[in-house]
Amino acid sequence: MARHKAPGISKIGADVFRAAPHQAALAYFPLAIKTLARGAPPAQWSGGKAVPIPKPGKPAETFAGWRSILLLEADAKALQKVMRGMLVGALEASRAPGQHGGLPGHTLTLPAAAVRAHFLHLRHHNKSGGAIFVDSASAYYAVVRDFLCIPDAERGTKAELLKRAAALYQAAEDQERYVQAMQAGNILEALQAPEELCRFVTCQLRQTWFVTREGGSNVYCTESGTAPGSPIADALFGLIYAKVLARIHESLACKGLNAQICTPSGPASAGEPTWADDTAVLFVSSSASSVCTDLAAATAIVHSGLTSVGLVPNFGPGKTEAVLYWSGKDSRQSRRAVTCADIPGVEFHADGNTMRIRVVPGYVHLGSMLRGDLHEAPAIHHREMLLQAAFQPFKKKLLYNKYLSVPEKVRLLSERVVPRYLYGSGLWRLGTKYELEAAEKPLAQVIRASLRPILGMTCAGIDLHQACAALGLNTPSELLQGERWRAWNELARDADVFTWTALVQDGVWLALAKDAGARILADTGIPIPEMADLAACHQFAVRFQARNKNAIRAYLRRQVQNRAPAGDELKRAMALDLLPVPVPRPPVITLDAAHQCELCPATFDTWRQLATHKAKKHGSWSLARKAAFGTRGRNRGGRLYAPVDRHFCHFHTETKPA
Repeated sequence: MARHKAPGISKIGADVFRAAPHQAALAYFPLAIKTLARGAPPAQWSGGKAVPIPKPGKPAETFAGWRSILLLEADAKALQKVMRGMLVGALEASRAPGQHGGLPGHTLTLPAAAVRAHFLHLRHHNKSGGAIFVDSASAYYAVVRDFLCIPDAERGTKAELLKRAAALYQAAEDQERYVQAMQAGNILEALQAPEELCRFVTCQLRQTWFVTREGGSNVYCTESGTAPGSPIADALFGLIYAKVLARIHESLACKGLNAQICTPSGPASAGEPTWADDTAVLFVSSSASSVCTDLAAATAIVHSGLTSVGLVPNFGPGKTEAVLYWSGKDSRQSRRAVTCADIPGVEFHADGNTMRIRVVPGYVHLGSMLRGDLHEAPAIHHREMLLQAAFQPFKKKLLYNKYLSVPEKVRLLSERVVPRYLYGSGLWRLGTKYELEAAEKPLAQVIRASLRPILGMTCAGIDLHQACAALGLNTPSELLQGERWRAWNELARDADVFTWTALVQDGVWLALAKDAGARILADTGIPIPEMADLAACHQFAVRFQARNKNAIRAYLRRQVQNRAPAGDELKRAMALDLLPVPVPRPPVITLDAAHQCELCPATFDTWRQLATHKAKKHGSWSLARKAAFGTRGRNRGGRLYAPVDRHFCHFHTETKPA
């Protein structure tokens, strides 16, 4: 049980049970056994207090700016954590291809890389297609949980199911699909899950309730959704959502829209990369002219699959949107027809209504900006904005704090600010020199800007390696190499055939990952396998999983230690006030220069260069510039010159100044 967590209505927190674990276990063991045997838990275990939490970056005066979380009892959460292992096993057995989230060992790298691999596949084979990024409104609160909490023996007749469907759905088609799904059987019972697990899930999802304030007279009962904040909420949602993903995948395959790639062992499908409720539906079109038609058909399939379990896709800006890629014949005309509209989008029909899905050039998927052409400049700019948003207040409030020591400031910088930029950077496909330099520039700016508040020294005349040596930090290149090799290990261990084959066909990212691995494993003697062989890479990643993690940390630590002497020398020079002072380069002296400065040996090609040099270097201004001052002036003929620049030009061209 975690420490310092908010307690439920009883105000008995987890710290109380941690103080006397054996006594608590003896007291609660009979209650837990009765709950699993009878399927009837205590009433306080089925609900709690709903507390609103503000969403970051959303207006607090609207409902969309808040989310609700349920404060459960600590003893109820303890029993849920015990049963979570069995639920995760059931989810692992029934999950759809590409479904991640809530499963041990599955990271965000897997679905993010699958979407990138899809666009790499389209680009490599000159195909057209795209991805639909799905965002459901209040997914965890709105999902129909009857597929888990109503046993087969308690289903009732078809008339009773239709009555229940009318309370949950509005469309007649959704009601009929609900009845058919309920008649097909309970999900856990179909998976032949243990009886105690089925009873536990049933008692957790039936007769749920919540209150909004303590001491109130109103108790609200819920008929759908899982308890937000529960340790098993993601696993329960994943069991229901797996049916939706399987249905979407089957419907896309029937229409010939699913993404596939040819391998020596046969075609490999991409699936629908999903993390919790964030789904990317991938599709491939037969031609560039049919992309919009296929997008409308795929969106209708997605809408039908989501509404079958009570979910409603949100088609607002930044929510459910599509990123398309055109290639081949008529690609330019098709692209212009969509993207040149005032609000690019495609209409589709669902449940007898005409709806519209927006088409955008880039989408923030799982925290990283993704474009159809896979240019990384927008992704780098997106992470740079997040980095600066975190660094500027951090610099003002903490780096200039006199009560923090230098090691504390450096540690806070490396642990709180730098990771904001590195998130998702391991998958960046930096195929050009410009992108490689642009990826390192934001971190370099932050490191150089931290020199003065941390060490009190200027960054003028000091390069990036010297700044990193003085602060004891890794260079941006080293950090990106570590992230790249970490992402490679995660993909080699758990990626599907479609993702790996697309990465091999492109080759750019794998070449960067191989170079990073060669640098990191240089002192370990571990040979890097052939990148095209997925089986060999998988065996390597599984066998050396712990050693690879340690090698990344050792590599970063070793690079800092190698620069430590240079950093100490720079600090000593700062203490003795011996830091190099940048000296401006002298003007270039040419042999055929015709304009000689009267105050120094410098010569120039034109009189304009000479005048600029005399004004900036020696403070010697021309007579016309000295005479033109104020806001207006008159010449000898009485003509008015309002701007000073016009007055100066008049003096400059006069043969005899006034």
